Amino acid sequence: MITSESSNREFHRFFDEHRDELSKRLLGLLLNKHRRTILSLLKKGAEIPPIWGMLKLPEATLYMLPIGIKPAKVNFQVTSLSCFMVMKDLREQTPVFITDSKPHVIMYSAHAVRRYKERMGLDAETEFVDVCKHMFLNGCINPRVFGDMSKIYGTNINRRELSIISTNGAYMGFADGKTEVFHADTFLSSDDLKKDQLFLDASKSEDLKLWKSVREAFVKGEITSEELQRQLVCYPSNIAVSDGKIIKLSSEEARLRDEENRKAISDPDYLEKAKEENRQRYNNKVSRKGYK
Repeated sequence: MITSESSNREFHRFFDEHRDELSKRLLGLLLNKHRRTILSLLKKGAEIPPIWGMLKLPEATLYMLPIGIKPAKVNFQVTSLSCFMVMKDLREQTPVFITDSKPHVIMYSAHAVRRYKERMGLDAETEFVDVCKHMFLNGCINPRVFGDMSKIYGTNINRRELSIISTNGAYMGFADGKTEVFHADTFLSSDDLKKDQLFLDASKSEDLKLWKSVREAFVKGEITSEELQRQLVCYPSNIAVSDGKIIKLSSEEARLRDEENRKAISDPDYLEKAKEENRQRYNNKVSRKGYK
């Protein structure tokens, strides 16, 4: 049985165990209920609206979406399927949204979902699951993930800073060193990132600055939507960001970089300094926003 505290491997196993049953339900729904509509839209060359399959289990509720429906000799062909789940966070007692993003599952907190809903201007009455579906369709199926394993998230030395870039903005969170699950704690829309230049300047996250410049290039019409989507693809570990540009590292350069990060992480002085910096940053934020 899985819980919100399960490991990356356990979540993947859970998705895999129920994928066949969920896909059969979805394909049955497509063929029996939506067949005529789909064939008519394909004939017109029109866009097919999202059609969701659902499987309710004691641990979680899974949702599946067909990605790419093409004409075939008989009926139509579904090129791929993608799914996510919603379950309860044991600690916070709030729902969480979890995507099967290989190689790591990504867990979006209730706060991140709420922030997405607010900052994307969705209707206040929009249900939690419907917000998750909106997020899923706008970059959470295969987001671009950046992380710096030398930066501690908060004061927990098993957590490392993480940025998850989607079509509409950036999720900020951490990679859990114990469970290997990626966590998204909050969301900043592209407008938030554009307005909050101070955040970008204060952040050491070169990838966010790069993403911002790419997004602005798209808005100005300098690049196509296909190029924007291509930029959202996750880069392998031999890719780095320097001076706002993507650079490719040799195998030796990547090895030396990773070795340097591991040494930094294992240094007690470094860990204590990083925790103190994070504490101070959090206290400053609380003071600035007037929280009690």
